[in-house]
Amino acid sequence: GWQEPVACGGVAVFPDDVIVADDDGRIVGSVFLYPAGTASYEGDDAVPSPEFRLLAVAPNARGRGVARALIDECIRRAPASGAPP
Repeated sequence: GWQEPVACGGVAVFPDDVIVADDDGRIVGSVFLYPAGTASYEGDDAVPSPEFRLLAVAPNARGRGVARALIDECIRRAPASGAPP
């Protein structure tokens, strides 16, 4: 399940949130929101702000604002993930 760590270059990394977009009960998009201080890959410096990764939108949902809505939700949740004021 999504609660398992994501393996990135041999490092277990946990997202703060997995955000999904649904259309009438069908998942049409998703994105992982990682907390501030998370390195993207082994040996990388930690990023000082939260970041989203793995944004995906189903082909039949593209052009309908799904990605924008997912990004907006990441921005809304960013303060709880360590975004500076």
